[in-house]
Amino acid sequence: MKPLFRSIRWQIQIWYSLLLFVIVGAFGIIAGQLTWINLLSTADHEIRESNSLIIGNLRRSALADPNLGSFLGIFRANSEIHATAFLLERLANGQIDAIANLPETFSSRDPGYIYFGIFDAGGNLIASTANAPESIEFWLLP
Repeated sequence: MKPLFRSIRWQIQIWYSLLLFVIVGAFGIIAGQLTWINLLSTADHEIRESNSLIIGNLRRSALADPNLGSFLGIFRANSEIHATAFLLERLANGQIDAIANLPETFSSRDPGYIYFGIFDAGGNLIASTANAPESIEFWLLP
């Protein structure tokens, strides 16, 4: 009489079980990676959308101020980087209100609320929303 696990039937069943285990494990790893990538993509989209709301609000504030009429010429003549630098310079000087006319998500503390802080190169706070924490941690650019 053959030992139980030496028969062909048991060996084939063990190999098929191992193969099924590897396939299910690979599927789980791939599904987890795709879920993680989707989560990061969603977070990136929300950050980009919030950023465009903030920059758009700064632009509207600059265009509404008659003393800042040169903004439109700078924005048309130069790149968006120059226009953003112009806006941030005016924001640091107090000529533009960064938080005027922002959507409700920038002022509430309900789950999913959004806050922002704008800092200069030295790490000094230029502007922030009212719902921002007392100390905002950020990474300095190299």
